[in-house]
Amino acid sequence: MKKHGSMAVALVVLLLAVTTAGADDKPWQFEKIGADFTYGRDAWLPDSLQGDHSDNIVERISLRAESDSLVPHMLSDSWSQWTVGAEVHYSAHKANEHPDHDQDTGFHETGCNLILKRNLFDRALYLGVLAGLSYVSNFPKFEDRDWSREHRYSDIGRSHCLYTVGVLLGRDWQLFKSAWSLRTEGRLVHTADPFWWSYDGKNFASYVVGLTYRR
Repeated sequence: MKKHGSMAVALVVLLLAVTTAGADDKPWQFEKIGADFTYGRDAWLPDSLQGDHSDNIVERISLRAESDSLVPHMLSDSWSQWTVGAEVHYSAHKANEHPDHDQDTGFHETGCNLILKRNLFDRALYLGVLAGLSYVSNFPKFEDRDWSREHRYSDIGRSHCLYTVGVLLGRDWQLFKSAWSLRTEGRLVHTADPFWWSYDGKNFASYVVGLTYRR
């Protein structure tokens, strides 16, 4: 129930933002809206960036709005290759412990990311950064083990808040000369509790697949 409620609220917020920004008296608008699915694992990263005890996985559904006109409007036409966007998401995290351990755990988060992208090679590719905050509704449970907090990589702090920062590279593949395109994207992200510094956070290599509609 919480999952469906969060996604409904996110959809309403996104539609209101797109409608408001698209008014005729606005000097800029959200030209693109879309929906994405993201799958990420820390096992695809170097050992130094992985958890010692778990293979951490994240699956994410997100709704997105992007503007190609906001940055040029705020600065100048020389910034015409820059795009800004926002995505609201619902994410499920899972920590699958390595064979020598016997506990799996997970949690869910709902949040928003802001994205800044630079379009490259006549918009054939884009390179960007992202940053965002999210709310954690439930905490995973742990057994009473004798290990230090910095080694409990499936822990997420205790503030009900997570921040995410990362880099991304992707492309929109136009579908049959229509207003629709298929998005494929790769991300490297770091997620942690901003108020729980003894927790090192998690790192993910993620792949994104989605659909985009250009207005």
